[in-house]
Amino acid sequence: MAKVPNHQGKVTFEFILTQFETCIHDLRPFFQLFTYEKICLPAETAKIGCILKQRPDIKPLQLILCDIAYSVVFFGLNKWDREAIKNLYQSVYHPMFLKYVLDYLSRKPHRDSEEYNQWRELQFPLRTAYLEQLTANMAENADHLNVFSETLDRDSKFRHLSFSRPYKFYGGHQFKLGHYYRHLFQTVKYINEQSIFSYPEKYEYSKTLRAQLSTPEQYLLLFNSISRIGRDWELNKLVADATCIDEQLITKYNLVRNVPSVTFLDFLDMRDYYPLVTFEFQPEPEGRDKLEKKYH
Repeated sequence: MAKVPNHQGKVTFEFILTQFETCIHDLRPFFQLFTYEKICLPAETAKIGCILKQRPDIKPLQLILCDIAYSVVFFGLNKWDREAIKNLYQSVYHPMFLKYVLDYLSRKPHRDSEEYNQWRELQFPLRTAYLEQLTANMAENADHLNVFSETLDRDSKFRHLSFSRPYKFYGGHQFKLGHYYRHLFQTVKYINEQSIFSYPEKYEYSKTLRAQLSTPEQYLLLFNSISRIGRDWELNKLVADATCIDEQLITKYNLVRNVPSVTFLDFLDMRDYYPLVTFEFQPEPEGRDKLEKKYH
């Protein structure tokens, strides 16, 4: 039986961030097949268009990849967790694309399981089979995933990597991440709404709160904020009312300022998502001073 790590304290966030990095690597090949318009349903394509008007350097496929990866790490991939993810995205992403991605990732066994070495050996041919089947099904607009999945389960080479096995690599961290970032959001939102404080006072309170966050916690805050789960931090405001800068909380209070590098995995530049955040070890972005004058 696979052992489930019982991480506590700050090391929990280091472990979760490592899983997020791994999930990005596992998912990236799927995002080399299609444009973001093929993956998104029309309403979501329109929302991304609104975001891009305000943040034109954001790469849509990268945004979608981070969104799905965060949800996988957040919910996990057991049966009911997969249903939660499908419900979350039922009006967002193409259901066939999402089903294939979740089915593939669900076959990845827990790192401590006997099957993990088999995964390492068979990951490439298994992924290739999924990519080819998904491409064909999307072109035909015909969903043959169930038949394909059952065929893999009968294959002597792949059957030990069944997606129905209970111990997953992505076991989920909803009970650790959910309440943590909800409380953080509500705290910053409460500070922001207090009319008795000036902006410098609000900033100092938020800065004190930010100082309690470790580097992995700030990285995960950033990915929480660009995922479907946490876009009320800022990106949803760009869709609803881009002129309402007072509610763009990540930027207003520099909440991800203290990350040691603005690039992540040589894959993502945080300045694309938050161009007016003054990141540590980076020059103050042009326009930050004018923005802060509007807050006073």
